[in-house]
Amino acid sequence: MSMQADAIDEIVAILAAQHKSWPRAGGWAPSNASALLEVARLDRQLSFAHTLRDNFVPFPKESADARQILGYVTLRSLCEGAIQPCITTIILQTKSRLLDAIERKS
Repeated sequence: MSMQADAIDEIVAILAAQHKSWPRAGGWAPSNASALLEVARLDRQLSFAHTLRDNFVPFPKESADARQILGYVTLRSLCEGAIQPCITTIILQTKSRLLDAIERKS
């Protein structure tokens, strides 16, 4: 198996694990974090990851430009989906700390 195929298999495996855990995030994540992650549509990331293999096959000339753009959109979506949980956590923790600091000053 090629290194690219191995990398895609790893991406799919990670996203499949996320896909199974995020719907149950309400049990361990704060409710506002669960809500933000739900809006982020992380459920679509697994579907996007499965399309990565489409880019190994040369595109027909008449659709090459459009397929290349769709490939870039897929990569952007996957990157945003990977970053979203981190940003959500940082924002919520910062907000909580600021509110605690304001409450202590009052």
